[in-house]
Amino acid sequence: KKIADEISQTLKNLHHKEFPIKYVNISQFDNKIHVWGFGSLINCYINFYLINEDEEYLKLAIEVANWIIEHSWNGNFFYPIINRDGTPDNTEFYPRSDAWVCNSLSELYKHTQNKEHLSIIEQSLSQIEKDKYSGKENHAGTYFRFYLRAFLKKIRITK
Repeated sequence: KKIADEISQTLKNLHHKEFPIKYVNISQFDNKIHVWGFGSLINCYINFYLINEDEEYLKLAIEVANWIIEHSWNGNFFYPIINRDGTPDNTEFYPRSDAWVCNSLSELYKHTQNKEHLSIIEQSLSQIEKDKYSGKENHAGTYFRFYLRAFLKKIRITK
């Protein structure tokens, strides 16, 4: 419980200081919001809400969900990457990213019974099904990509 309390406090402080929370604290991702990762905060906050019985965490989960819906939802799917100013950086459909967001929204729905969220979940899942649970995904590495990176790293070391 102590670890969960410390993590929850850190995330809550970061949430209040730097919302929306960027993907990682390094420049590799240009400080953009990767919606599947940002959406995972919904589940985190719900777990903290259940552990600590503190309504603020449920409010934080709702705030994340509302931000994602406002800035990423296009009526059929979620834009996968959003700039810090709230504009889409990538408008392609990434089914696995959508699935992660739906997972988080579904968990939130269990606690809020928000009908708008349910409708969005159903529409997103319908889009995923329509595309046969397949499609582009920018986070999926390939065998070739792994070896290309290793090769390029060796070249830099030997220079």
